[in-house]
Amino acid sequence: CKRLNSLMKKIFVSVSCYDDADVTQTCLDMVAKAVRPDDLRIVVVLQTDEPERFKALNSVKQVEVALFPKSWATGVGKARAYAFSQLKDEPYFFQTDCHMRFQPGWDATLLSELAACPDPAKAVLSNLPPEFVIETGELLTMTPFAPKPEKFVEAVPVSKFEPIPPNLPAPPLIAHIAASVVFCCNEAARASPPDPFYAYYGEEFSHSLRWWTKGYSMYAIRPCVAHHAYQHNNKRPSLYEEPEHIMRHWRSMQRVTALLKLAPRETLSQAALTDLDQYDLGDVRAVASWEVEFGVDLAQRKVL
Repeated sequence: CKRLNSLMKKIFVSVSCYDDADVTQTCLDMVAKAVRPDDLRIVVVLQTDEPERFKALNSVKQVEVALFPKSWATGVGKARAYAFSQLKDEPYFFQTDCHMRFQPGWDATLLSELAACPDPAKAVLSNLPPEFVIETGELLTMTPFAPKPEKFVEAVPVSKFEPIPPNLPAPPLIAHIAASVVFCCNEAARASPPDPFYAYYGEEFSHSLRWWTKGYSMYAIRPCVAHHAYQHNNKRPSLYEEPEHIMRHWRSMQRVTALLKLAPRETLSQAALTDLDQYDLGDVRAVASWEVEFGVDLAQRKVL
């Protein structure tokens, strides 16, 4: 980044929350573990019908709450896009989830990792955080993971996540982000905003491919900076078992198909194409270069 220096370290933090009470502890832990807590501006997109359960968030001076009823929610894309819309001139952008715990100095670690990339201004950092047990706070491992495309779920390549090897000399190139930990410069974030029209599947892949074709590259964060409560999240009722959310998933898959130009747009659902031109691919690098780099055939839906 042009402003990658010790004097300007303000970080905008995007947190999406669908009625999850742990978001308060997530924010408290984030602030407590930061080297420069006063440089954080945390926007929580809170989707709930019981806002009184979240009053404790008001005690965290770094937090701004954007409150919406649960009926507003249509998936993570919409929440992430709204949080992004609140980004101002903070030099850095950090996207994360609720039900997270952070390592001491996580903010300084992210800045250091970004500086270690070949071109920090064109780098987007991510990894899949290791798990913690939300009931006890136990950290199950300190090893973060990086994605490697393994198979397809309909139109979307899906990765297995492999441990990041220790002692790597620099952050390694990865195929796509894991959306619970994403860090980059303000300029990089603005180059590829979150697409609000993805319910779940397709969000990480399409976002990453838009970055790639605009000349940005994704790199794995080598150290552990955060933990994620996956089992807690999985125990919640699935939104995607309801008919309206099944339809949103189907539209997400059609949106990926349109993004990749694998079918004429007139043959696809018009609802799946809403504002797609605002979230289209770039023209700096071809999709084919991403396929070659990561061994994926998007048209044939194969991992090579």
